[in-house]
Amino acid sequence: SLTGKTTILPRWAYGYIQSQERYETKKEILDTVKEYRERNIGLDGIVLDWCSWKGNLWGQKTFDETRFPDPDDMMEQLHEAQVHFMLSIWPNMDQETENYKEFAERQLLLPGCSIYNALSAEGRQLYWEQVKRGLYAHGVDAWWCDSSEPFTPEWNHVERTEPAKMYAEYCETTENHLPAEKTNAYASYHAQGIYEGQRGEQDNEKRVFNLTRSAWTGQQRFGTVLWSGDIEASWETLRKQIAAGLHFSASGLPFWTVDIGAFFVKSGSLWFWKGHYDAGTEDLGYRELFVRWYQWACFLPVFRGHGTDCRRELWHFENTEIPFYDVLVQMNHLRYTLMPYIYSCAGLCWLKDRSMMKLLAFAYPEETAVFHIMDQYLFGEELMVCPVTEPMYYGENSSELTDTVKTRRVYLPEAHG
Repeated sequence: SLTGKTTILPRWAYGYIQSQERYETKKEILDTVKEYRERNIGLDGIVLDWCSWKGNLWGQKTFDETRFPDPDDMMEQLHEAQVHFMLSIWPNMDQETENYKEFAERQLLLPGCSIYNALSAEGRQLYWEQVKRGLYAHGVDAWWCDSSEPFTPEWNHVERTEPAKMYAEYCETTENHLPAEKTNAYASYHAQGIYEGQRGEQDNEKRVFNLTRSAWTGQQRFGTVLWSGDIEASWETLRKQIAAGLHFSASGLPFWTVDIGAFFVKSGSLWFWKGHYDAGTEDLGYRELFVRWYQWACFLPVFRGHGTDCRRELWHFENTEIPFYDVLVQMNHLRYTLMPYIYSCAGLCWLKDRSMMKLLAFAYPEETAVFHIMDQYLFGEELMVCPVTEPMYYGENSSELTDTVKTRRVYLPEAHG
């Protein structure tokens, strides 16, 4: 009532979406879709992460004609296969890009940086005009508005910084470019520009789907989905992600997702590159973790695989000893079996202001035992989701079966007898 009703995403947004860091060419994208179709694995979307542009022209909103020749043809082939296309776009632009020069000439950049001024209606309009000319005109279906904070000083650290100090550093950086009262609101203005631009086109019946990394109160009005950023692969991370998604959904923004299997799988030298599986998908321990993550993500508002370090297409998890791949395909098919239910739940987010993920404390407020349960929740009104959050077969870097207990504890509400 205070901040506005959520939108409903296009129906395909609730199917499976394949992404990775990153697809390099048109051929690679089309070959991936072909493989999904030949294996009879459900797929509704494929994502092109950063560097759709030519060379080092970061943030330019056009396709590299060498790697993505004839984007109209690529889009036509994807749509014939009933697969939709999401593209990564950024608020910052290299100073050598034509997009940057156009913003600079019209004085529509934030002070002292190469980020466009989304707080300005004129700036938002120009940004959409560039998106439309270079991308939307070719048939792009959805947007991945990455780095929508839009300042990220934490990436410059080698070692992890305490979160409060990290946020203070962010505020200090931001105050050089934004009014203090707008420090956290840039993402919302950015999303508003994309939403109003697309809905203002002649084919405005096409719903907006904007995957973005940051949010502000009221952003549910603009067709946004939030994801939890570049997390690392571990069982602890999986457990924390469940709680994070539940608390985020409680804030009034109903559409949330994760990088299935985590973004970082291996361990690197920087503080944020702390995955536990240096062998990637060759590690049976990681395959088990990915399967559990995928099983859980089947019951998220948006079902999306993404990450770096190793490939995430489902066939990379095939194994002759443990049926990881078979389970992944089963869960994929279950998602599509549940699509009428899932789409109805999404509709109720708009119609009756509900959430797709619900804390048990919200559903059963009279039962004090549920107040601290953060690894179990309701998906919609009828499905209880209880993810497996401990390894049952393989440890890290392990090729031998473990002897761990293959059960998990589940709370059954007294309200259901």
